[in-house]
Amino acid sequence: MESLQHGGKLAWKAYSTGPDKDALIGPEYRPPYPQDQGTDLGLKSWGLEQWKIGGGTVWGWLSYDPVLKLVYYGTSNPGPWNAEQRPGDNKWTAGVFARDVSTGQARWYYQSTPHDLFDHDDINETILVDWPGPNGQRIPAMLRPSRNGYFYVQDRRNGRILSADAYSFINAYKGVDLKTGRLIPAPEKEPKEGRVVRNICPGPPGAKDWNPSAFSPVTGLIYIPHLNICMDMGAKNANYIPGTPFVGADVKMYAGPGGNRGVFTAWDPVARRKVFEIKEDLPLWSPALATAGGLVFYGTMDGWFKAIDARSGKLLWQFKTGSGIIGQPISYRGPDGRQYIAVPSGIGGWAGAIVSADLDERDPTAALGFVNAVKDLKKRTTKGGTVYVFALPQ
Repeated sequence: MESLQHGGKLAWKAYSTGPDKDALIGPEYRPPYPQDQGTDLGLKSWGLEQWKIGGGTVWGWLSYDPVLKLVYYGTSNPGPWNAEQRPGDNKWTAGVFARDVSTGQARWYYQSTPHDLFDHDDINETILVDWPGPNGQRIPAMLRPSRNGYFYVQDRRNGRILSADAYSFINAYKGVDLKTGRLIPAPEKEPKEGRVVRNICPGPPGAKDWNPSAFSPVTGLIYIPHLNICMDMGAKNANYIPGTPFVGADVKMYAGPGGNRGVFTAWDPVARRKVFEIKEDLPLWSPALATAGGLVFYGTMDGWFKAIDARSGKLLWQFKTGSGIIGQPISYRGPDGRQYIAVPSGIGGWAGAIVSADLDERDPTAALGFVNAVKDLKKRTTKGGTVYVFALPQ
């Protein structure tokens, strides 16, 4: 994680594993829960020297609060997937940091998935809103539809959880303890070497992967494009060789309850419930876009670009593009004063690797097990690379 001053001079650098001096954890650090408090947890929460090869990369989204002058971002899963090789909580992976944007010093950290078992890293977006608190107060909060399947609302000043509710089907966990902030695991779903654990939900991509949701200040809803994917998982020993895969698991993914592999959910973060839900046959790997005009856009992996009513979810319009949609739709005003919507069409990513990398659909373990969940994708779409632009009616 790096911040640059004017002219490109490096201002600070902070790591997601290792000692406090490297993670920029010092006197300003005030985490909300005891399990994230202490010194050098980036060393002590790992077995032996495992932290040196354990992960915690930053590859997702960042948000910035100009009033608090804090930058927020999530960290990735620990490695290998075989969690028996890395005892402990494995700080500072699978959590979210708040840092002083000028110095990089950590203000707080919350680990959503301690000792991650299923690749449920926490790089997903953080949406900053004013939250309706008690007695008419407005709390500066952050909304996070997490990989582990829980929708977190947190006070962004200190990281304390205001609510955490399942927005997708989950059996890998039993909930989030709001007093301790601790995720409650389901012991019967914990992988062990020498056995295969079946029907773990959600699978490695989580209930939602990297593709960001959209918040509408008009409706007060957040629109979440996500997954309904479960898996069978068998853990095995992983040997670390730089530049080679470091996984330690055999995985086979498949559709979750109901048979649909994708879900588009409108979530009310205040009422803590879904308002409407659209079931999609294929996994949703497209981000969402909400407009002030009451429209929400998203794409499907077989190339449909859709516009729905932001309050009801009713399908208003759709267009078949030449390839699967996994890129971010945007809205902009053209030089003619009209509003346009643009979206890239081109299958790829983890879910689309069967097409973009021409993988064999007969191999259920290909793409770390995702191929088994999308065996039909080659028949539904083709490779692409086109940007489509649409004008909204005046």
